[in-house]
Amino acid sequence: MSKAVGIDLGSTFSVISHIKTDGTIEVIPNCEGNRITPSVFAINEDNNFLIGDLAVDYESQNPNRTIRLVKRKMSKGFDEIYSFDTFTISPCKVSAEIIKKLKTDAENYLGEDVTDAVITVPAYFNNDERQATKLAGELAGLNVLRIINEPTAASLAYGLEKKQNSTILVYDLGGGTFDVTILKLADGVDFHVLSTSGNTHLGGADFDRSLALIILNKFNSQYDYNYHQETLIDLDESQRTRLLSSAEKAKKTLSQVEKTTVSIPYFSFRNRQLVNLNVEVTRTDLESCLIDPLSKTKECIEQAMNDAKLSYSDLNEVVFVGGSTRIPFVSQKVEEWTGIKPNKSINPDEAVSIGAALQASVLSGTSDREIYLLDVCPLSLGIETQGGVMTTLIPRNTQVPAVVNEKFTTAFDNQETVDVKIFQGERPLTKDNLLLGEFKLDNIEKSPRGLPKIEVMFEIDANGILSVKAVDEINGTEQQLIISGNNNLTAEEIQKILNDAQENKASDENLRKLINLRGQIKDFIIQTEELLRTNKFNEQETKDICELNSSLIKAENSSNFELLYSLIEDARETISDMIKVLHKKAEESLWIEQKRLVFGHL
Repeated sequence: MSKAVGIDLGSTFSVISHIKTDGTIEVIPNCEGNRITPSVFAINEDNNFLIGDLAVDYESQNPNRTIRLVKRKMSKGFDEIYSFDTFTISPCKVSAEIIKKLKTDAENYLGEDVTDAVITVPAYFNNDERQATKLAGELAGLNVLRIINEPTAASLAYGLEKKQNSTILVYDLGGGTFDVTILKLADGVDFHVLSTSGNTHLGGADFDRSLALIILNKFNSQYDYNYHQETLIDLDESQRTRLLSSAEKAKKTLSQVEKTTVSIPYFSFRNRQLVNLNVEVTRTDLESCLIDPLSKTKECIEQAMNDAKLSYSDLNEVVFVGGSTRIPFVSQKVEEWTGIKPNKSINPDEAVSIGAALQASVLSGTSDREIYLLDVCPLSLGIETQGGVMTTLIPRNTQVPAVVNEKFTTAFDNQETVDVKIFQGERPLTKDNLLLGEFKLDNIEKSPRGLPKIEVMFEIDANGILSVKAVDEINGTEQQLIISGNNNLTAEEIQKILNDAQENKASDENLRKLINLRGQIKDFIIQTEELLRTNKFNEQETKDICELNSSLIKAENSSNFELLYSLIEDARETISDMIKVLHKKAEESLWIEQKRLVFGHL
């Protein structure tokens, strides 16, 4: 018999859970007997892998052969390599080894094979990071049923026993990443994500580094001259590892008490003597480390609220996820911002894994629970059209999975090739957005511009992974691209895209209007040229059309709104009149032909 599990592959800790045969949820302990496993990888001198607690223990001996926070490298998949002497390993393979330990420990505990899994990722993971996570699960020997967003998974855990309709804000602050998701819950089974925002490089590990620097500064102040160890970079690997570990312990202690003493024996040389580090730190010291990163989480909350078109009064609940939410200052600030006391009823370390296990049981068919999960994509997706215009096919916060088809045509006569360039972003011109990938659609049948019909299909699957296909409807030629490779979009870049879009909202709106007007001018140029090709007009009519065509071409790149509006109105009226002339001439020609046939027969 096989088992489906839910895996929270965290930046600092990972958790695996399952649904028991009686329908209850169980977090599966590792072979060390712990419910959470450190997401730490090490390789010893014999090239043996050490995972979890063993890697943490080994780190104190040889930090140079230990890897932490590999999740922050997942966008690079196989491109970035960790090197240890003659041995190399990629971030994706490191993650696979962590998952493999979770899988092996679960099989030993359950006494049965673990074959299927739902694995969670931060909501703001891009296509590369999602694909790399899915591949890591497959390399670990799992059939990855679904990749789902961490806050969405957590909402499943919190919403399990709730039957009333509610609007929930999930605040997920983990060891290495931050996400905020707003969703509607109906009847305890319908989870509809409204918006999401986040930062994949913000979490408890950053708090540790800031607190470690405060500890180091206090240590240096005990001596009367500068020892050139003012930052963490100045320390050797052993010092840095021991200091960060002590800072993490102090952070957890200061979440319970007002002050604590950090002691590290034989930390450094001072005045030619090996000395101990012995420093007192307070909760106020810790809170000073949190002010800047928490303000960044507030920006993400406001972005998500704006995207969902909600105010704080519309929220029914704020749910806490991630170990860093245990810090009292975090609760204080979030309650201050939202006016709602956060819900901490489920262990914040385990909520994501529990939600993933629920989804795994549904997808594997081992549960009769009904769960309807509608997630969203974080940024708009589209292609470049004539003039470098961003034509959006899937707007940001569109529910996934999603499929969108749209038809395009050629811009030039006898065009045999179309370049399909896929972009991600919120600006009206592609030069201001991120290029995800591109391909060519060849062998288009030669014909006048505007006649070929090119169907472009965007599809985002339930894992949030994008594929793009273009088809020439006349001859059936097609090309397809699954977005992958070097599209390393960090959370900071995502936030910059959104901030730039907001800051340039007014100018972008004017630009959109200008692009629309220029597009109409271009259409009228094509229509006047088509009218001239008919050779059905008299000398004056031909002259009028030529003059209009000339005026349109001169104004094609103009930024004068008044001129464009006026010219469009004139063109619309003139072209309408000329089409009527054509119809009249056609009717007269048909009548003459009919008379010729009738009288000729007589």
